[in-house]
Amino acid sequence: MIHSSHSRKDLLELCDIFNIRVEDKFNCSKKQLSEGMWDSINSTKKLVPDDKNYHLKSKKELIEYLKLPHQTKSLSISDKQEIIKYCRQIIFYCDNNYTLEPHFDSIQHLETIAIYISNFGDISTVRRALAKLKLDKQIACPDPIISARVLKELEKQKRLKCCEMNSLRVKKGKIIVKFD
Repeated sequence: MIHSSHSRKDLLELCDIFNIRVEDKFNCSKKQLSEGMWDSINSTKKLVPDDKNYHLKSKKELIEYLKLPHQTKSLSISDKQEIIKYCRQIIFYCDNNYTLEPHFDSIQHLETIAIYISNFGDISTVRRALAKLKLDKQIACPDPIISARVLKELEKQKRLKCCEMNSLRVKKGKIIVKFD
């Protein structure tokens, strides 16, 4: 079955992207929609791969994606605030010459928190904190776990920034310079 952390809006979007047929999908409840989608996915033989949004290439990958909790929506607000609090503590540690004093008891405590927050790499503060922590030679910093969708968005932003910042535009035409 489809995990309950996927929102109705996400399910409707998946129906449109992968051409999943569900009767009267706009008037169904979330439960009816998920049951209809599940039946429709299991009855189809092949799905059209999606490279733009979800980066799922087969029916098996889509089923696995739907069975697992939604990566960004599985956190409650209090959990997300706790993760951001840990990130701020790590950033404070890095900005203040790698001093453990106010927030951490030992390097082991810091490593434990870094490993914990690395599971939530879709949050930008986590990526920033771990990038700063990588500069510390005392600790083996884990890489953030980032979903394929966010990874593609980050690559797109990087390409756009690179193209916009490092481009020369030449305009031809008459230039009039007046001196007063």
